[in-house]
Amino acid sequence: MTSKFYVYLLCAWFFLFIANEASAQCTFTSTGTGNWDNPATWSSTGTGCGTTPGPDDHVIIAAGHTVTLNGGETVQVASILVQRTGNNGGTLVVAGAGTHLIIGPEGGTDQNVLVMENNTDMIIDGAIVQVTGALGIQNNGNIITSGDNEGYLLVENCARQGGNSTTIGAVSTGCANNITNSTTLVYCVRCEGCESDSLGVQDQSNINGMGGCETLDDLLLPVEWYYFEAKYDAPSQSVILTWGTLSETDNAFFEVERSLDGFSFQVIDKQVPVRAHSSQIQHYRSRDTELANANKIYYRIKQTDIDGTFSYSRIAVVILPSDLNHSTFKLYPNPNKGQDLYYHSNDKVLRIQIVDMLGKSISFREENTRSEDMNHCAHIQFQQKLSKGTYILQVYTRLGVESRKFVVE
Repeated sequence: MTSKFYVYLLCAWFFLFIANEASAQCTFTSTGTGNWDNPATWSSTGTGCGTTPGPDDHVIIAAGHTVTLNGGETVQVASILVQRTGNNGGTLVVAGAGTHLIIGPEGGTDQNVLVMENNTDMIIDGAIVQVTGALGIQNNGNIITSGDNEGYLLVENCARQGGNSTTIGAVSTGCANNITNSTTLVYCVRCEGCESDSLGVQDQSNINGMGGCETLDDLLLPVEWYYFEAKYDAPSQSVILTWGTLSETDNAFFEVERSLDGFSFQVIDKQVPVRAHSSQIQHYRSRDTELANANKIYYRIKQTDIDGTFSYSRIAVVILPSDLNHSTFKLYPNPNKGQDLYYHSNDKVLRIQIVDMLGKSISFREENTRSEDMNHCAHIQFQQKLSKGTYILQVYTRLGVESRKFVVE
């Protein structure tokens, strides 16, 4: 065999290894009473496991152990089984404002992903537990709240009782009737297969007269908006847009939209968050430099969820200066071939700079064809032919800096 073939086999093996590692699932079992985010609380089986349970992992809370999740953040796992031995059951505590436990896969499933065996408990104290699959409960398994803080529970695909309801991954039958023994638990259980039963779609809430499903739907909006501002920046002759969120759930991306009439909007920027889930304040920033032929511009932010659902921010209106569009310089040809560029300024030019859309400076040589205090013409030659794309020419004069985009085709 040739050395090239050996290299091919090695690469194929490497990519298969990486793929298996990426899809590997681990099982984390509690070793005693402790905090969720403490690696000493868990023992794990599987390949490539982390130190604490993650989105692809299965979790077992062993009999007699109490595991507490109270980090004020969003945690997702594939499934949770709370076990019992004799009359001794395990307990999972999910506590604290901002703590959000997601059990089950994104997109949902009709299989059991949370199972409570006899004499086991889950205590939801001021936190949110979201079950994207089914909940299986034995006769004395309960989900309750603790203390003065309301807990929130959403089960997307049925709460089952009896039969094989205590098997992770099973599709159970029969609606549960002992989800809680607490009057302070806000919950919503959706189960289309049991809608003819009075227990088919269950909810409970004592908040503002709303039902549990309505309350939880409001709580679990993809984004909780904090602020959105759009302001004209005179030095750069652009509009700076800033926005923030208090929390994000399954957030895929943001799009900045602009309109000249307040009705027809176009996307001018797209930003992807660092993470899809966040319970802390997140800040974002964008800039609009295309302000020609406009006196008033409308802006809004469109947020799109992982499943394609979306929401909008409020609309912000920016009034531009009346003299903004009396440009002091022009550039041509635009579009161009990425080799030569000419510009003309009605003011004395102090210096110029050319950058790409990532802010990287472009090297060039400038040849003045005519230069006077109030009239400046120049020929720009790029040291290397520019790649196709959009670039920005920045001209610094005594009045400030003016920016123009040009396109290389």
